[in-house]
Amino acid sequence: MKLSIILPFSMCVFLTLSCSTPASFDTSKPEGAYKQAGEYEKFERYVEAIEKYKAVKNNFPYSKYAKMSDLKVADLNFKRESFIEAQSSYQLYKDYYPRDKNIDYITYQIGLSYFHQLPKVIGRDLSGASDAIRVFTELERTFPKSNYTKLAKIKKAVALKMLAQKQIYVADFYFKTKKYVSALSRYEALLNNYSNLGFNKRALLGAALSAHRSNNTQKTDEYSKKLTSLFKDSPESKKLMKELK
Repeated sequence: MKLSIILPFSMCVFLTLSCSTPASFDTSKPEGAYKQAGEYEKFERYVEAIEKYKAVKNNFPYSKYAKMSDLKVADLNFKRESFIEAQSSYQLYKDYYPRDKNIDYITYQIGLSYFHQLPKVIGRDLSGASDAIRVFTELERTFPKSNYTKLAKIKKAVALKMLAQKQIYVADFYFKTKKYVSALSRYEALLNNYSNLGFNKRALLGAALSAHRSNNTQKTDEYSKKLTSLFKDSPESKKLMKELK
């Protein structure tokens, strides 16, 4: 009776261990070393897998598996959300293999790695957004028909909107603290750099009010005319007219 209980239990332990342990390959050869790394990847042991793929590159630098391992390192860093390392790994891959058939994918992943480093709060540092936009723009220009370009355009629009919102955030801060000259320059930057993102009414109102409160008659007239002509019946236009009376 005890034996019949022990045997199935032992078998379960054996099966569990065999299903959770990476298979072994001859790592003295590049193909075996690459497959060994793939086993660790399959079991989601990504840190160990990355080290194994790096070993392939170091030990067999002239084999085809060295290049394949470089890409695996980048992809696994991205998968484990180590986006700084992923961006660096993809960039190195692109520098080493600029004519790779998957260079559109590599470029997209570089931009996406920058994109995923962006903070959730608009008030924090958004310098990475400019990097993401630069890479996505390069992808659009170089591979206009790539499927990755379609995805990049969506992410680029999000990054641009974040930068525009950051301009508004800073401009509003200067306005509220009565630094109207600084506020004016920020609202103007919003108009000049992000004019097609739906913030024109707010930017024109802010620019006109900032100019008015800093006694800049020329720019008060300029931005007032633009706001009242382009958005005649808008709440922003009515608010401006009320202050200028």
